[in-house]
Amino acid sequence: MSGTKFYDLIVIGGGAMGLATAYHASKSQNVSNVLVLEQYAFYNELSSSGGSSRQFRLQYEEDYMAKLVLAAIPYWDELQAHTDITLRTKVGSLWFGAADVQSSEGQINAARNVLDQLNLPYQNLCAAEIENEFHFTNLPDSYGGFFQPDGGSLNTPAILRTLYQQAAASKRVTLSPQQKVIELIAGEHEIVVRTTADTFTAKKLVIAAGPFTNEILKLLGIELNIIIWQMVSCYFKKKHAGVDFPSWFVFEEPKEYYDPGLYYGFEEMSWSNPGFIRVAPAFALHTFRDPADRTDRPDAMDVWRTAQWVQNHMPELEAEARFKSWCMAALPAHNAKKMFLDFAPNAIPSHRNIVIFSAGWAFKFVPLIGKICADLAIAGKTSVDISKFGIEEFYERPCDLD
Repeated sequence: MSGTKFYDLIVIGGGAMGLATAYHASKSQNVSNVLVLEQYAFYNELSSSGGSSRQFRLQYEEDYMAKLVLAAIPYWDELQAHTDITLRTKVGSLWFGAADVQSSEGQINAARNVLDQLNLPYQNLCAAEIENEFHFTNLPDSYGGFFQPDGGSLNTPAILRTLYQQAAASKRVTLSPQQKVIELIAGEHEIVVRTTADTFTAKKLVIAAGPFTNEILKLLGIELNIIIWQMVSCYFKKKHAGVDFPSWFVFEEPKEYYDPGLYYGFEEMSWSNPGFIRVAPAFALHTFRDPADRTDRPDAMDVWRTAQWVQNHMPELEAEARFKSWCMAALPAHNAKKMFLDFAPNAIPSHRNIVIFSAGWAFKFVPLIGKICADLAIAGKTSVDISKFGIEEFYERPCDLD
């Protein structure tokens, strides 16, 4: 073990949120050195930044979430300026199905009301229009929805690479893989971080460890009430090259025996299995609290349900999934909570020197959340309203979660 190294800021977690935090911190004149600790290799497929794509959408049933997406767009544009590879496509976002069905993504009618409130454009559609314009079939006549033109898809691998490259190019960020954190000591003026390989000290700490967040927080004697979903993705071959889709989400009434009726999909993506369309269930059969309980393959029932939906409603795709993948998603156990983004709880010594981000469908906010985490750590404040994402009332001691 080498001698202890001192940093202005240490970031635990080298996925999208951790890299975005380091990227923004490196631009601050108040920071001379930043360390990012990743327990695996960077760009790994073992946590919540794996996979090829995420959806980008403006529509939410909560106005504060829609406003947060709008606030993120300038930061996406800033990041895009650093690469010639498209990071965010703009093929539009289609929501359709039973307008009053509730899901982890929200509800059609409630989201439409927020679009109206914020004066954001969309086109209302009936079932026949959805079938004719977007290549779906066998939709109930009662189905409806809307198309919002600003939605699209996010190129996950390119985003990670761009954030990593920009952080490294700053010469202020050290990116250190294979560094599993095994001890945290939060002192009054500094934080000691010990890994399996070394010991580091910092003025400030950001924890952005995705589904592994509680493994880190346990070292401080607390846990967040988080549920981890092992999400499945399937790729179906297109029958005709000229057919394509927007990003989309369908809301259906739950079926018998574990089928919540919630599915989503993407356009054909040049960076991931060209000639195929990614379709996925917006639910997971396999959920757990400890990431060690994940499996090494996609859940067969989730794959089968998705293939059944494609066979029934997407005639332009072959019915069998040719490629499958999985990714962990950490979500707040409280349904009304969208994510955690806050200083550590008051019970932690010098809690305002520690910033925590975890849980939620948050990839669409990556560069903005990175900016918020960096600002909270460096300046102790942010200009963005994050009051809905507080931790103080939602953390527990480990024994309370048993």
